[in-house]
Formats: sequence, structure tokens, C-alpha cells
Amino acid sequence: MPHFNIYGKIVFKETPDNNSVLDLAYFLISRTIEYRIGINIWCNLSESVRNKFNISKCIAEKYIPFEILDNPATNECYHIFDGIWIGKNDYIGIENSKLPSLEKFLSEILNYDNILYIALNFNDVHGDENARATTHKIHPDELCKTIEKAPRIHTELPNLELVITI
Repeated sequence: MPHFNIYGKIVFKETPDNNSVLDLAYFLISRTIEYRIGINIWCNLSESVRNKFNISKCIAEKYIPFEILDNPATNECYHIFDGIWIGKNDYIGIENSKLPSLEKFLSEILNYDNILYIALNFNDVHGDENARATTHKIHPDELCKTIEKAPRIHTELPNLELVITI
């Protein structure tokens, strides 16, 4: 499977204070344990993802950046896609991957206090640099369906920019 970055930002309704951000960080980490995925947030992002955000201004701009990883002991994100199959007419079957778990995890985040929406990006880092991501506004329970139906443009899996809201 491709080497992917799954990253984004959790956007707040109101500017959070430091204690609220710390509480959210502990909540996120506790939930990733159940879903057996990893997460880096804010200053702990990998360099390639950190460069996509203005870390020093994110709280003032009412968001916190994050990246999803395979587990807490790696900086990779490709085992989440293990079990995906590609069928006739480029249909993508993801039911045997960890993407359904990611979908449930994102649903829980959206129910956390002061969360407005999640902006989430799926990026095939070994794909065509000029391949544009398709943009979708979805509910959290539509993540897997969106991935299955999104066009693959010179990538093994679709590059996506998602806005996930309740």
C-alpha cells in the first residue's frame, strides 16, 4: 500500500485556553488506544506535516493540528490501509482496513466540547505531485464511503481534503 500522510486540524468554536488544549490532548491519546492507532498533535507533528501549519499561531486561530499514525511507536501511516483491495472499475474496498476504526475515532472527536469541525487530508506522498485532492464536506460516518467513491488521480488511493462536521 502507499505511504500516506493523514493529517489535519481540529477547529474550535471558541479560542481554547492551555488547560482545555491539554485536556483535549489527553482525551485524543486515550481514544487512540482503544482504536489502536497513533496520533501526533501540535508541536509533536512530523516535520513534513508541521511545515503545513503555523504552529505558533494555531491556538489563536482556534485550531490544533494533528496527524494520524499506525501506532504510537512509529512515524508511519500505511498499515491503516492494510487490507484494502481495489476491484473492477477502480472500486476500493476498505472494510478490512483500519479506516472504519478511524471513522469511529473522528466521530468521538466531533462530540468533544468546543469542537466545530475537523479538516482532514489524505495525501499519497509517493503519488503524482500534481494530483489534486478532491474536496468533500461530510459527516463522520461518511468517511469510508467517501474514500471508496473518491476518484484516484495518478495515486493508488484518493488524495482527499475533507471537512468533517456533525
